[in-house]
Amino acid sequence: MEIVRFADIVTRVNTREDRFNTDKIYYVGGEHIASNELMVHQRGIIKGSTIGPMFYCGFKAGDILFVTRNPHLRKCAMVDFDGICSEKTFVLATKDSSKLLQKYLALVMQSDDFWTYCEENKSGGVNFFLNWSTLANYEFELPSLDEQRVLADKLWAAYEVKESYKNLLTQTDKLLHAQFQKIQDEAKEQKLSSYIVRGVSYKPDDICSNEESSKIILRANNISNQTLNFDDIVFVKGERVKDVQLLKMGDVLMCASSGSQEHVGKVALVSEDYANVSFGAFCLVVRGHDILPEYLFALLGSSSFRNHIELMCNGTSILNIRREYIEDWICPIADERQQQEFVRVFNQAEQTKASLNKGIEAIEAVIRSLIAEGTTKV
Repeated sequence: MEIVRFADIVTRVNTREDRFNTDKIYYVGGEHIASNELMVHQRGIIKGSTIGPMFYCGFKAGDILFVTRNPHLRKCAMVDFDGICSEKTFVLATKDSSKLLQKYLALVMQSDDFWTYCEENKSGGVNFFLNWSTLANYEFELPSLDEQRVLADKLWAAYEVKESYKNLLTQTDKLLHAQFQKIQDEAKEQKLSSYIVRGVSYKPDDICSNEESSKIILRANNISNQTLNFDDIVFVKGERVKDVQLLKMGDVLMCASSGSQEHVGKVALVSEDYANVSFGAFCLVVRGHDILPEYLFALLGSSSFRNHIELMCNGTSILNIRREYIEDWICPIADERQQQEFVRVFNQAEQTKASLNKGIEAIEAVIRSLIAEGTTKV
């Protein structure tokens, strides 16, 4: 198997474009390229954008975009459309497709060996980057064209299956959203704040050992996969906890404040009454006295509520997301029959999504295996 130098078989495309006078429609920034992803799925529109003068590199469908900044993020992907990108993103293509297939190059650049090389040879202090001269000296073993084609075909076939599963996930969410919208159009509306119980505020002096009079305090880390866990709990003096703050069967415990937008709004359905378990001030309980617990849990676990949280938190940089973003959400209170129907659809959708996510995980394992097979040095 031949060992080749990167720059000997890969070219850095240097097509210059004037962002003010181009027939290209789209641009791609680093934020549009996902880590460990084979294809670019996001893009911006040049017209009306605020992209800077460094966006002058043209690319065409089939090129590979390699983000030179912060190589630990492993951002390198193929595009299926034409556009422009920053000079901090290299546009790469095979020099000779009779020696190196473009789709096999994408496989090489997703390998652990490639990213290890990038990490070990990066430059800079705070903002790390990779120079073209450094990337040019990367060496790897190049199999025959037939072997490249077999491996690349397997890889991209697996990737297409993964993308089809992801599309089914999107369609399932759309179905659930449509059901939610139908209920919202017919139901009475109530702010979520009328169903909220606030968490326990406590000081370091209130923390104690596990005693008969103490109460368990659950925090955001105790909500995982929409269920409660009792890992890393805190005990506080019993007098700090009001009776209304004890968890009851049917409560929905929610993370209300967090430095991470991903965690804000995550929920767990409480399945029993607790005499000694409460929750901290960064959480809250939604307790629906006139709502089926499963319906409430389904609403707060829906993409519609998630979209509301993400929209309200967009651009927020403060560590604790404002509680009003959650409390001001308008909750559609349907009649009991509609609630039961929504719960049925929601549960079916969740089962479908769980199966699809397992399928995606399995396919991703196959993709990683194929990349390793195609780049393992003898």
